[in-house]
Amino acid sequence: MRRARLVTLTGPGGSGKTRLAEEAAAGLPQAWLAELASLDRPEAVPGAVVSALGLRETVL
Repeated sequence: MRRARLVTLTGPGGSGKTRLAEEAAAGLPQAWLAELASLDRPEAVPGAVVSALGLRETVL
C-alpha cells in the first residue's frame, strides 16, 4: 500500500476482506475504504469512490 495508489481486495463474502483492509490501512492517514459490495452497476463505482473520499460536492 505504500507503493500503489489503488489496492483492490477480492474474494468470497465473509472471507475477511474488510478486516484485512482496515488492519492494513491502520496508521495510514492517506488511506480510504470504498465499499463496493452493495453496488449493482459498474457505473456506480465512481460515485462510491467520490463519497468515500468525502468529495460528494465535487463535480466529476
